[in-house]
Amino acid sequence: HGAETQWIPGPFASPGHSGFRQAYTGMAERAEMTLARAVELRYNAARQALDNMRSGVTICTQALAEGEASTREELEEELSAFGDGPPADLAAGSSPRIAWFSNWLDTHQAG
Repeated sequence: HGAETQWIPGPFASPGHSGFRQAYTGMAERAEMTLARAVELRYNAARQALDNMRSGVTICTQALAEGEASTREELEEELSAFGDGPPADLAAGSSPRIAWFSNWLDTHQAG
């Protein structure tokens, strides 16, 4: 059995751009996950990083430490695309929460 591969999704910056979305989907598939799951993981990482910044915590996620969307303003802008985000009572990684991101993706179809 080979080493486990972990993919840390970068900013989902252009949900309406077909080329960007296709590339993001391809990377998600290489990590054996759906686009909706990958976007959920990115949302979680960005939300955690922003919460950490707001509370003064300096620990960053690996993706953010690599310089992706590392400023508070960039994170706020990225997260604003999700509106209020998924309902707080949906557990991270749960089918209903991933379905929320799938529905969000449907409303931001590539054109």
